[in-house]
Amino acid sequence: GAKESLKAAGAGKIEILVYAANCPSTIRERLKSAAVANKIGIEQFDGNSAELGTMCGKPFAVSVLAF
Repeated sequence: GAKESLKAAGAGKIEILVYAANCPSTIRERLKSAAVANKIGIEQFDGNSAELGTMCGKPFAVSVLAF
């Protein structure tokens, strides 16, 4: 989720953040700030969180992924 992704970004454990198109703007802004501060990539998934969850093989909505 968003909390875990932000924590991982701050710890320098990831290379890219991916968020769903319907991710709340407050979370999206925090992700963008973390990406800039930690020099990691950030991309928007064109589908919604339910579609992102399906793409990941999860039976639930996923608003943010960290790789």
